[in-house]
Amino acid sequence: MALGGVRLGGSGAVVREFSTDALFIADSNNIVPTQRAIKSYLATRLNIGGSDLLTSSFIAGTVRVGPNLIDNSAQLTIDIPVMANFAGAGIGVNGMMVASSLFYRSFKDNV
Repeated sequence: MALGGVRLGGSGAVVREFSTDALFIADSNNIVPTQRAIKSYLATRLNIGGSDLLTSSFIAGTVRVGPNLIDNSAQLTIDIPVMANFAGAGIGVNGMMVASSLFYRSFKDNV
């Protein structure tokens, strides 16, 4: 199927071709990727194991969760309003985390 420049909707974008490029190298508003190209693109960037999605880190809003950190890209406080369960081999709450918690709590009590 050859399009040759079909205008769709009022966006001003003209679709000129379908692409099977799984790397999306063209970075164009005029090319529509095929289903297989999208699937290949995502598969190279995500580790999919059955129904679970495994990734070393992710950003949700301004909260960044990585293999060894929970951080906020906007320099805001991260409040976890529920009891946290730390479990697993070698995982637990160490003295630094408890000391930091008590230190920061002292600022809240004085406000």
